[in-house]
Amino acid sequence: MISHRHKFIYSHIPKCAGTTIEVVLKKFASPSIGSELAKENKWWRNKKLFELYKVNVDYFKFSFSRNPFERLVSTFSYFTDEKIPFSDFVKDVESFLNSKPHAIFKEISENRCINHSVRRNISPLKNALLGYHVLEQNYFVDSSFDFIGKVENLQSDFDYVCGIVGLDNFELPQLNRSSHNHYCSYYNTELRDIVERLYRKDLEMFNYDYGC
Repeated sequence: MISHRHKFIYSHIPKCAGTTIEVVLKKFASPSIGSELAKENKWWRNKKLFELYKVNVDYFKFSFSRNPFERLVSTFSYFTDEKIPFSDFVKDVESFLNSKPHAIFKEISENRCINHSVRRNISPLKNALLGYHVLEQNYFVDSSFDFIGKVENLQSDFDYVCGIVGLDNFELPQLNRSSHNHYCSYYNTELRDIVERLYRKDLEMFNYDYGC
């Protein structure tokens, strides 16, 4: 999402309150291109999003991160309704991320989340949209970003962003929330070690740990 009037770029990291933030910011955002869904919601994805970073170097770039252990549980609950074991889900995600799908997603020239070659070959649970949702959070940002807020401090960090880009503060709604138990209850030592390895860069970059 980009606003030329307010000179900001927001990168929506999946399962990090992105829908909530986009709904609030949409009326300030500039038009996007691509599918009707993309144009309606004014979002940008993959190659088109990364191109915005390079072209609009003086814009305030921000995103929001989330504890990777909690984010994965939220994604699991949202996509499966917990109808399969969490251990099976984690191992499918592990296989997917070990295949290094990032380069494939980065070359999607259309403004969308799904790459059909990913769906055919390697997507977890054979769901390409799920594949997009479990990519590491650092995939969605780069070193040019000015601020990475935290879902754990969502309202106060969003208020900070509004102050920087010249918007009034807004009370954020709660949208697309999945219903699940505390994330710690889903992990044993093996699963914790897998997720810690897969998302090590996120844990370090965004200053998270297991926390249980």
